[in-house]
Amino acid sequence: MAVCIEKSDISIKSSTSDLSDDSQQTSKQERCLSNPIKDSTTSWIHALLAFLIVFSTQGYFNSFGTYQTVYTTQLPDVPATQISWIGSVQVCLVNFLGVLAGHLADAGHFRAIFITGMVLEVVGLFAASFAVTFWQIFISHGLCVGIGAGLIFAPTIAVLSSYFERHGSLAIALATCGGASGGTIFPALLRQTIPVLGLPWAIRIAGFIVATFLSIGFAFLRPIRTSEKKVKSFPFHTLKDFHYILFAIASFLTFWPVYFGFYYISQYSKDFLHLNSDQTFNLVIIMNAVGIPARVTSSILADRFGIVKEIFMGALALASVIFYSWSRVETQSGIYALCTVFGLVIGTIQTLFLAVSSSLATDEQTKGVRIGVLCTVTSFSSLTGAPLGGAIIRLDGGQYTPAVMWAGSSILIAFLVLFGARIHQHVVSKQED
Repeated sequence: MAVCIEKSDISIKSSTSDLSDDSQQTSKQERCLSNPIKDSTTSWIHALLAFLIVFSTQGYFNSFGTYQTVYTTQLPDVPATQISWIGSVQVCLVNFLGVLAGHLADAGHFRAIFITGMVLEVVGLFAASFAVTFWQIFISHGLCVGIGAGLIFAPTIAVLSSYFERHGSLAIALATCGGASGGTIFPALLRQTIPVLGLPWAIRIAGFIVATFLSIGFAFLRPIRTSEKKVKSFPFHTLKDFHYILFAIASFLTFWPVYFGFYYISQYSKDFLHLNSDQTFNLVIIMNAVGIPARVTSSILADRFGIVKEIFMGALALASVIFYSWSRVETQSGIYALCTVFGLVIGTIQTLFLAVSSSLATDEQTKGVRIGVLCTVTSFSSLTGAPLGGAIIRLDGGQYTPAVMWAGSSILIAFLVLFGARIHQHVVSKQED
């Protein structure tokens, strides 16, 4: 009996040892699967997936300058300022919902919010193809599409940034090239399809493209699984950093006039320089197309030399000069040159804003929230910027000079805020040394 027990003990110990080895091996495999190597092939595949998602969200919104002109012609009784609210609400909701979507993604609900956003955006696009009045267009094209994209955008950027260490800025730049590419391709698509098929079918074709790309993203994009406890309550303590707050203020001032520029350069060219519809379409395409090399080049330099904040500040200074110069443009060649430089600089700003936001979110467990909060801050400036610029133009009898002075000054103040933050950071580091 004793021998039997002894053998059983040996057997149990052996079995336990085998189970322990198997458990350790399984645990190692899970850790390998749950924590893929940073900057790996898997990481770059996720950058490609993020490109398709940004193409279908921010890229579609970047083409609204085309819709601004089309809707103004189609709804002659509706002021251009009122129509610009459609595009502003879209951009606002994409950014405003960033904090909610980011928090839900941090809590482990990434796929649930992604599929919800995808359905809303696609349904909104197809509903917009049947809309005939301003309010129908506003609800479908503005609210529904904006809410859908807002649930997708910030979590996607947060997931992508978690896959990179050394090449984070470049990866985000490649993803945000989807915004510039969409802003180039969708206007070209509309220009070719509206005369042949009409506006409703042009929007439906765009809807099919968006549905396809978002479906691919939903099928393959995966957040990195971690063994750490998921965030359940809102991490307010992560938002108390002084430099983070200053960057949030500068972000608001930066994006206040950006979409005013995107929406009203075409209108300015049509009203004052007498460009035809095809030429105004080309301006929107140029502004977005030239942003692609600007995004990639600026991000490569930022990763190579570690100067992402410095390049961002330099782009702000240039953007301020561009807005101040706008009212002096009086020729068609001049407006093409202005749009080219504008697209280069704004493309850099849009990309490096996300790169700086990601660099300020050092905790992987709250990265989605911190990026989302900054997106939410910019949502208010994106919402009011274009309508405010349009209202200033209307109050001045259709003249653009006061509006572009406001736009240039807003970005100049943003530059000064960040410059002051850099000086403060330098002084503090000197005192600590």
